[in-house]
Amino acid sequence: MKYKLSELIDIIVGGTPKTSKLDYWNGNIPWLSVKDFNNDFRYVYTTEKRITKEGLENSSTKLLNKGDVIISARGTVGEVASIPYPMAFNQSCYGLRPRAGLIISDYLYYLIKYNVSFLKKKAHGSVFDTITRETFENIEVDIPELDEQERISSVLSDFDAMIELKIEINKNLYVVVMMYRRKQSYITINIYIAPIDKFLLNTNVRIRKPLAMYQNDFSAAVRIAA
Repeated sequence: MKYKLSELIDIIVGGTPKTSKLDYWNGNIPWLSVKDFNNDFRYVYTTEKRITKEGLENSSTKLLNKGDVIISARGTVGEVASIPYPMAFNQSCYGLRPRAGLIISDYLYYLIKYNVSFLKKKAHGSVFDTITRETFENIEVDIPELDEQERISSVLSDFDAMIELKIEINKNLYVVVMMYRRKQSYITINIYIAPIDKFLLNTNVRIRKPLAMYQNDFSAAVRIAA
């Protein structure tokens, strides 16, 4: 069924607590800006800045819920991420909340991701490109029934999880190899990656140093065996 994109979502606007109020900052509430999610990963888990409850209650920022989607709307336009737990965000972004009964959160993320190029084309501004509420009015999408959305999202989510896992493992492996390549005693590390759909990769890498000293250098997804 065809809908305007704006009919499928509630658009939430962010904000920034006063920076002059020190008691508004360095709290326990993550506060998002585009620099926190411009890495092409689906989920954003950490933020550079955090705010307090007072900062949240005394500013125009809002809390996004788990499953909401965030999109950068000004300057750097079109960066997209899913929210894994409640986070506040600034005014350069929009929070997109799926409307129950029409679209599920996982499918919304992929729908927005797929339509980023169209959103960018619709963006305008005298100084910076800007996505506005009207931008979502001008894009029409054809979406399947909810059960089909679930099936499609499940497949795409599996691919995303596998890609992110491989990236993290490669980063950890690179650090270990660079740190210890000049040491004198050699061991063999077998790296077993077991992501989605029984995918299995076994790679041998030679580094130098006793094994027991470096087991904590790898993520939980990596098992080291002598």
